[in-house]
Amino acid sequence: MNILEEIINSYQSMSVDKEKIVEKIDKIKSESSINNKEGKILIEPFGEIIFPYTELGSVKSPDLINYYEMIMFSYYLSSKKKYNKVADIGSNIGLHSIILKKCNYTVEAYEPDPNTSKILKSNLIKNNIDDVIINNEAVSGFNGNAEFTKINNNITGSHISGSKKKVYGEVEKFNVKVVSLKDVCKKFDFIKLDIEGAEDEAILSLEKEDLKKTDIMVEIHTSDKTKKIFEHLKDKQIDSYSQKNLWKKVTSLDHMPLDYAEGSLFISLNEMNW
Repeated sequence: MNILEEIINSYQSMSVDKEKIVEKIDKIKSESSINNKEGKILIEPFGEIIFPYTELGSVKSPDLINYYEMIMFSYYLSSKKKYNKVADIGSNIGLHSIILKKCNYTVEAYEPDPNTSKILKSNLIKNNIDDVIINNEAVSGFNGNAEFTKINNNITGSHISGSKKKVYGEVEKFNVKVVSLKDVCKKFDFIKLDIEGAEDEAILSLEKEDLKKTDIMVEIHTSDKTKKIFEHLKDKQIDSYSQKNLWKKVTSLDHMPLDYAEGSLFISLNEMNW
């Protein structure tokens, strides 16, 4: 049994052993070449993934292959027959887009930083993927333009200006096009949403009607945004399921992830099934 199938089975049986899974992920990484320019790693059942070593400030590309990402990859795999067209929002250098394509989804990526988009495109090509549409756009709760803050010491934390209270280190700022999550929902069956602090504004723009045909997996970055999202979903009678709660239905604020280290939140009008 491969690591992703093991994760799927562990959630189906409600017997998750995080320490054991992390050990297996570390072993997979140690047997790979992701710490050099070739950047090859075997992630079954997809086979060899080419993910060249890239420095994103203090974060390096091997750091992106971790417990939390593997949980999401497992859900992508388990849902192959459930979804068709999916969005990788906050695609960064493309690991999720690659895995989503390996699951045979039709994929569009959203990455507002033009330099990061170039690496994303290169990584897709290296994996013989030429049919992912790359949108050089940010996503939030509105349509228009906004200032974008690129954090040079942690490019994975770059964001629409104002989405984070504190920013450390040298930054670059430039204008980007912004599209509303409400409009994005009209195009996709499933959305992976990692927009570095803009998730509350994006989700608070949604009505129940917007989620009739779309499920969202979101990473929440701070506890104050957690509370806003929880109250909005409760008010709109929109169900959610959290990794923190073993993907069971959220019925109280205590079930919600307070930040990314407590896992993702799944938002859907349908029960989450592995």
